[in-house]
Amino acid sequence: MSISKKLREFSDALILDEETTLQIIDVTSRIKKEIMDSFRRRYLIDRISHGGGLHRKTSLSNFLEVNMYVYINERFPPYHDIIDELCSFLQTSFKNRCKTSRHGVLVEVSGLKISLLIARNFLHEKLTNHDGKSQCEIQNAEGIAFLIQNMCGKTTPFVELFGPSLQETYVEFDRCHSEFTHALIRLAKYWFLKLSGVGLEFNSTLLYIIELLAVRAAEREEKYGNRDMCNALFRFLSLFELPHEVDIFWTRFYDYEDSPYSVRNERPLLLDPCNPFVNLLSGEIAQRMSDLWFVAASTYSRLTNAQKAGTFGNMDFLLPETPCTFL
Repeated sequence: MSISKKLREFSDALILDEETTLQIIDVTSRIKKEIMDSFRRRYLIDRISHGGGLHRKTSLSNFLEVNMYVYINERFPPYHDIIDELCSFLQTSFKNRCKTSRHGVLVEVSGLKISLLIARNFLHEKLTNHDGKSQCEIQNAEGIAFLIQNMCGKTTPFVELFGPSLQETYVEFDRCHSEFTHALIRLAKYWFLKLSGVGLEFNSTLLYIIELLAVRAAEREEKYGNRDMCNALFRFLSLFELPHEVDIFWTRFYDYEDSPYSVRNERPLLLDPCNPFVNLLSGEIAQRMSDLWFVAASTYSRLTNAQKAGTFGNMDFLLPETPCTFL
């Protein structure tokens, strides 16, 4: 069996099983009911939707990213009072550890790490044309239109306040890609998570970046290669070699010109596919990318040797022997 086929088999083995899926449905349904029963009228909650985890094709059985978006009518962020009260409420109701984050609440229930993100509801703004768009695409389009109209002279923190309002669309972004892309994403995430470890305070932004880099690598392999999983993994690892030359964006949910010139002119550039105002590789994250090249180079070398020898056990064989402390 070829290395590529073994990589694909390993990736497929990471897919969520039915038991875990049912567990996610049960836990998130209970959380949703508790919140809606207790806070819907007080905080004008329009709806609660799912993001990562249940409705994603790239979640791993050994690391579940369960995001829930709580959409608020009329009020604009920040939502400090809602976040504080929800954290206290969930800690009491589920008797599990819970902590606040900038945009919501992190809670662990039945072994599942769940992010509750508080977001402004834009479904009813009607600022743009929405023919044929899904609910989350309308939410995204309205949010972007609002920010374009209102961000003149505003600073980056103003835009960041509305980040959760645009993130649900990533489910659609995920679905529009092939099974081949999903398989590479699972391998890339497994590689990164094994390097960095997992905890309640895990930096989800870095994992998001890894996932998007895998998307681009898979797209290139599908366009220029032969949908070979080993070659796609090589393409992914190569993206870390010259991080300051990275220039990646997608225009499924917005026009390239929607991104401010000051943002899209930055290098390295990895525009959030759901949010044209965010370059995910700005600031200190770019240094993390440079640091990761040393690890990626080691994995690249090990994968090359495995390909030449025609032997491969699992992804752990491709990891460096020393742990990564800089992640």
